Amino acid sequence: MGAFGGGLVTTCGLRNVGSPSEGYPLHGAYSHQSATLIGIEERVIGDARHVSIRTRVDEVLTSRGHLRLERTIAASSGSGVLTVDDVTTNLGPMVEAAPILYHVNLGAPLISPGANVTVGAGLVEPRDQASAAQLEHVSQFGPPDALAPEAVFEHELQADERGTAHARVTNPGARLACHLSWPIATLPRFHQWIRRSPGWYVLGLEPANCSVQGRAHDRAAGRLPVLEVGERRVTGLAIDVAGLG
Repeated sequence: MGAFGGGLVTTCGLRNVGSPSEGYPLHGAYSHQSATLIGIEERVIGDARHVSIRTRVDEVLTSRGHLRLERTIAASSGSGVLTVDDVTTNLGPMVEAAPILYHVNLGAPLISPGANVTVGAGLVEPRDQASAAQLEHVSQFGPPDALAPEAVFEHELQADERGTAHARVTNPGARLACHLSWPIATLPRFHQWIRRSPGWYVLGLEPANCSVQGRAHDRAAGRLPVLEVGERRVTGLAIDVAGLG
């Protein structure tokens, strides 16, 4: 229940994000729940085929709590855009802590030495001393380093006029770019994960509504996200991958 599965998007939550905390494992249990397929829709408009998949995951703690996440994943042929739209509902009998983080993991060929990372943000806060020692790699990815531990940073976000926050990775050498966007109202925090050791060499871009220190840390800081009984929360993001001309 505490393993981290990786993949393009790993959903962290629904009751804990980051460090194991208050009896909940690393990044929570959501990614280890069985999903129920609700439906698949295909449409052809002109030369493009549009596909969307709807699923549901119920994270139930006997009579103590019931969180449900309903997800729609959509993509179209001829486009590098993938969207994830979620609705999380508290169906249980009490208020629930409900942190969520989208762990977007990027690797080769987009990620290589010299790849540039741009976040529409101000201050950057390292998680710890090991992260502070790698601040130079926040905006430009460095070469593999067998001795480099993982590094995590939190960015102060700024949104555009539509209330959308953005992060972008460009790699002129690979002629690729990846643009990540999400609504800042429901995902007001953003973390960047760097792992440059050989065998990993990956970048994580992580819109969230919480820290990566675990629910006890956020509770003590007065920043633990919660859902009231019956409350629904809408979150999501878009990933756009394109070639550079």
